[in-house]
Amino acid sequence: MAPRTRSKHDVVVKPKFLFCCKCFRTSLKRAENSGLGGPLRIDCVMDAESSILCKQCSGRKAICETFPASMLGDCYDFAAILESCKDFWKATDETGNEYWADEIKSAVFRSQIKLAKGLMAVLEAHRRTHGFTETKKEQSKNVRLVILYLTYRYRFANDVQDIPNKYEKFLAIRRSLCIAVPYPGEDGTAQQWNDYHSVGFLRLLPGDVGYIAWASARIAFFESVCNAIEDHYGPDANTDPAEVEEMTEDFHSRLVEWESVYPLAKPKV
Repeated sequence: MAPRTRSKHDVVVKPKFLFCCKCFRTSLKRAENSGLGGPLRIDCVMDAESSILCKQCSGRKAICETFPASMLGDCYDFAAILESCKDFWKATDETGNEYWADEIKSAVFRSQIKLAKGLMAVLEAHRRTHGFTETKKEQSKNVRLVILYLTYRYRFANDVQDIPNKYEKFLAIRRSLCIAVPYPGEDGTAQQWNDYHSVGFLRLLPGDVGYIAWASARIAFFESVCNAIEDHYGPDANTDPAEVEEMTEDFHSRLVEWESVYPLAKPKV
C-alpha cells in the first residue's frame, strides 16, 4: 500500500507549552548531546491539516503523549521560565555589545537542562502514580482527557459523581479547588491570558508525589542563575579595589534585572 501523504498547513505551529512529551524528551536529549550554549528549545511542530499528531510522532507512526491534564500548569510554568531566559542570549548594552557574558549563558543553559530533567522525572512519577501506561490505547485516552479538560474545565465539578474513571474524577475534584478565571477571548490582553493560564491550569499540590522534587528543581534553577551572575559580576570577581564599587553596582543591577523577569514566586517546601 502506498504511504499516506501528510497534508500540511501553510503556517507551522510550535506549541509554547502544550508540546508533546516525546518531543520534550527528544529536545532535551538533543540539547544534552549538542555541546552548544543554548537556549533550550522544545522542538514540537504541529503542521498537519487533518491529523492530531505532531510532526515527530507522525513520522515515527506513534501517538503523541501529552502532559497529564493535572500537570498542565506545571508545564506552563516550565515554558514561562524558558521564555524568561531568552534575554540572556538577546540583550545588548548601549554600545551594541552582548549584555551577558558567555559564561552566564552557559550556566543558564546547564541549569535549563537540569530543570527539564527535573520536570521529566516528576512527570514519569506522576504517570506511575495514576496508572498511566505506555500503550497507545492509554496514550490516546490521555489526549482525550486533556482536550476534555481544556474544553469543559468549568463543568467538571458539577458532575463528579457521574464520572466513572478515577483520573477523570481526580481532575474534577482538583478543578473544583481552582479559582474560575474568565476566558480572555480574542481581545484579551497579555496579562489577562497570563492570569488565565497561571490560575486556570491544574498543578501539583503539596502532598502529591513529585511536588517537592519539582519545587526544589525550580528553586535550584533560580538560585543557580543568581549564583552564576554573582560569580561573574559580583565584587569578589574583581581584585582591583578601585573597581569594587562599580562592580557592586553593576552586579546588583543585573541581579535585579534577572529577578524582575523571572515569572514565578519562590515555592515553599
